[in-house]
Amino acid sequence: MRLVSPWGVLLCATTTALPAAAAIDLGALARSRGGVLPRAVGAQASTIVELPPGAAAPPGFVRIGTTPSGTSLGVLDLGAERLFALATERPELALGWSPPLRLLLDRADGLTFASSFRNTTGLTGKGVVLGIVDTGLDPTHPDLKDASGRSRILWWLDFSRERTNHYPELEDELGCRADPNDTNGVPCAVLDADDVQTLLADDDPTNDPRDFGGHGTHVASLAGGTGAADSPPRYVGVAPGASYIVARVARKGGGIYDADVLKAAKFVFDRAEDLAMPAVVNLSLGSDFGGHDGTTPAELGLESLVGPAYPGRAIVVAAGNSAGLYDGVGTGVPNPLGVHTEVHVADGATALVPIITPPTSDGVTEGTVYVWLTLRAGDHLKLGVDDSRGAVVAPIAVGQESVVSRGRAEVTVINGVTNGGSPIPPGSFAAAVVIDGSWSSGEVFGLRLEGLASARIWLEGDGLLSPERSIGPLLPRAQKEGTVNVPASAPDLIAVGATVNRLDWPDYAGETVSLAGLGPPEDAPPDTPAYFSSAGPNALGALKPDLVAPGANVVGAMAADADPRGSGSGGLFDDMGLCGELGYAVDCFVVDDAHALTGGTSMSAPMVTGAIALLFERDPTLHQAEVKALLQAGARRLAGSGVPEQLGAGALDLDGTLQALDEGDLERTPGSGTELIVSESYAHPDPTWPLSGLLELRDDAGDIVDGFDASRLVLAAEGASTLEPLTRLAPGLWRFAVVAPRGSGGRTLALAVTFDGRVVAAKALPIAVDRADAASLPSARGGCALVPTRNGAPKGAWLAAVVALGVVRRRRSRRSWPH
Repeated sequence: MRLVSPWGVLLCATTTALPAAAAIDLGALARSRGGVLPRAVGAQASTIVELPPGAAAPPGFVRIGTTPSGTSLGVLDLGAERLFALATERPELALGWSPPLRLLLDRADGLTFASSFRNTTGLTGKGVVLGIVDTGLDPTHPDLKDASGRSRILWWLDFSRERTNHYPELEDELGCRADPNDTNGVPCAVLDADDVQTLLADDDPTNDPRDFGGHGTHVASLAGGTGAADSPPRYVGVAPGASYIVARVARKGGGIYDADVLKAAKFVFDRAEDLAMPAVVNLSLGSDFGGHDGTTPAELGLESLVGPAYPGRAIVVAAGNSAGLYDGVGTGVPNPLGVHTEVHVADGATALVPIITPPTSDGVTEGTVYVWLTLRAGDHLKLGVDDSRGAVVAPIAVGQESVVSRGRAEVTVINGVTNGGSPIPPGSFAAAVVIDGSWSSGEVFGLRLEGLASARIWLEGDGLLSPERSIGPLLPRAQKEGTVNVPASAPDLIAVGATVNRLDWPDYAGETVSLAGLGPPEDAPPDTPAYFSSAGPNALGALKPDLVAPGANVVGAMAADADPRGSGSGGLFDDMGLCGELGYAVDCFVVDDAHALTGGTSMSAPMVTGAIALLFERDPTLHQAEVKALLQAGARRLAGSGVPEQLGAGALDLDGTLQALDEGDLERTPGSGTELIVSESYAHPDPTWPLSGLLELRDDAGDIVDGFDASRLVLAAEGASTLEPLTRLAPGLWRFAVVAPRGSGGRTLALAVTFDGRVVAAKALPIAVDRADAASLPSARGGCALVPTRNGAPKGAWLAAVVALGVVRRRRSRRSWPH
């Protein structure tokens, strides 16, 4: 099914209540058994369980960790029928669901200074585990072997294989099913280093550990590749001396699920602990579906595996590729279009938020749209879904849910925390909508919001609406801020955004390929934020991403199965015809027989993962917060400008981190290199909604300033009160948080930092209820009438928007990894 123009046009106007359309309620049976489960996730066999303190674990419960409140987090591998039965039997259990995760898809060393760090310290990551939780890894690739030609893989966990019983205790602990026909279990197999070598040496290549999509191999090489495929080594990863523990979490069919990712991360840490080795887990995956505040079971589970109690452990997550904004597509709705927006609805008012889906050449749009709305305590939102014919689901109050059929589409609305089976964590203020099936490509759906609410909305598409297959579902008046993905939004995980690495490269045919004319990257020279790189803050106002690294147009190892010139057609490096359209050789993303180029925060995360491996080799007692602070303390300003909320503390700079590590005499005078970084571009008039930030103290040369009496440094906040005073995290790095009072909307918040009474950094921000108000944009009043049409944007406008996606067009990544 080929996606083409035109779009359905939406005419914005004041709306009145629309009559509910005749529909069949399909949710009664599900509700009677403990909750609504949309058919789009009904086949999912794994769920994350929150077990209250003192509660007995249900049979098959695989424990992951414990939250600070004492709740045990674990995984159950159950079919839908058994899941509903358990929800009825054990109402105290929180049984959630989520859509599949997405994969978040040389010269980088000159930007990260990794080789300089290695040359100065002699560190290579030796004795440290790189945990690659991804699509697998090509163990035959020269960049991923040691000097003797042996694979550097210590352990391999594979959710696409049935159990081997080589390690039955481990497979039992992971919940690997004993019977391939068991619907209440999942396939998984555990292999050690010798098992991997044995499979590679036999005469059956179809049974080898594989990476058909190529994503995991590329990621692994950026973290720790040796570059041995070339002589002399060319494409060297950050920690080439490290070892690998690999978890192939892509099941047969390609789906990647939170539950499997949690089990995989725990597997990496457990095996590394048995080997007495520190470990850093890389998660180049994520989703736009979730609270974006660290409260999803997956985020809590991951955070429970790291922290001060676990020295020598770290988890790095790709920030996401969801910040792209698109204008000029001619939909008739307010530009720009994107996956995230904010809507403030006044008490008694109504807003109708259109969901734009691309039409198709055969007139039928097919796929799944997941929608998440994060709300605030005190909001009283009624939520429904309309289409051009009227109400599909009439607005329902908090605590209610509904599943309605409209033709071949099923629409699910869950408003607030409901019974077992809800995706909304207990204690959260949120709502979710799922639109699944097929509908006329001229049709337009809209979210109807009634009552007082400040809603932050995110979209995610799956199936033919996934980012890998199309531009996906989009929202009007979208914004970059707040697009950091789940689980990167978790405060205690290290989230990494992407910068532009290069604008041209040599392909396998010896021709130089240039990105000139491909839209936004043309205006973004190297060492600027990648336009797609997700921006912070998270929904709690915490600074995200934590830092950035090269991610747009990065060369790394190409798995043999992912070579588009052979069996890898449709894989990570398949140009989908783009190279030919631009006048280059087919498959111009292939650099040579062993390497290829791609882009995304998937590629920036492993560079930070490798950097942490170097730090762990130097000091294996460091824990998650300490390595994050050291990397942020050493971060540098980018050469180019960009949206500040995409940058976090700045760009990975291992030379700067080395300065922070060595400390020494850092008592200098703060100067022009000092930077005040805030988590968002405006402050909320709400004392429960903080504006957080970092202070990076530097002298005029950009060197770290530290070692002075803290009383010499003062933060003043005019128009706000201090929630957290300046707190030192690492040499030259300080954290703070302020809040604006209720009723202060329309005023200005002014921050100033003085050193010995002299201002060394200052920043002023508007105080507003949402970004539109802060930017003096028209607010959402009234709404939109949803009007289908057969005549939308000109084809040229649509193609321009597609081309603007550049080489990451199909790899924006979500909960169902890239390929």
